[in-house]
Amino acid sequence: IDEKLKFNTNLRNKLLNLANGKRIILSLSRLEEAKGIDILIDGYSEYRAGVKDIVLFIVGYGSDKYQTHLKNKIKKLKLEGNVFLLGKMDNEEKNTLYDVANIFILPSYNEGFSITVLEAFRQRLPVIATTGTPFSKIVEKKCGLYIKPSKKDIFNAFISYSKLSDQELASMGEKGYKWAAEEFDIK
Repeated sequence: IDEKLKFNTNLRNKLLNLANGKRIILSLSRLEEAKGIDILIDGYSEYRAGVKDIVLFIVGYGSDKYQTHLKNKIKKLKLEGNVFLLGKMDNEEKNTLYDVANIFILPSYNEGFSITVLEAFRQRLPVIATTGTPFSKIVEKKCGLYIKPSKKDIFNAFISYSKLSDQELASMGEKGYKWAAEEFDIK
C-alpha cells in the first residue's frame, strides 16, 4: 500500500490556517441524509459546547437542497469557523485532507463498503466508524472506535479522542495502516 501520494501544498496551508492549531476531524462522503452528516454536526455541537479543541471538516457533494440544509444547520448552531463544508475534493486534494487530519469519521447509517475508511488507514489515521459500516474489526485491531450512528455516540467518541495524546492517535493510525495492508488491497 506504499504508493507515492501527491499533495497540494497550497491547500494544506489553507486547511491548517482554517484549523488554527486545533485537531482536525475529517468526514468525507456524499452529502446526503443516509451518511449521518446531521448527527455528526449535532454530536460535534454538543462536544463543542464544553471543549473547543477540534474543528470538523466535512468534504463531499450532494444536492443543493441538502447542502443548504447543512449550511443553515451550522449557522443555527453557531458553528461557523468550527465546522467547514469544503465541497468535493479528489486525488491530491483528498490526500492532503487526510494528511492534515487527526481523526477520520464515517457517521453513516448504512454503508456497503467505504473506500474512505481504507484511504484514512492508508494515511495512518484512526477511524470512528458506525455500526452501519462493515468495519467492526476496528475495535479488535485497536485502530479506532465502532459506534452506533447516533448524536450521543458521536459526542462520546469525540470526548474519548480528546483525552488521547497525539502519540496515542498516531499509534492507532499505525495499527489501522497495518491491518488495512494485511487484509485489503488499498491500491
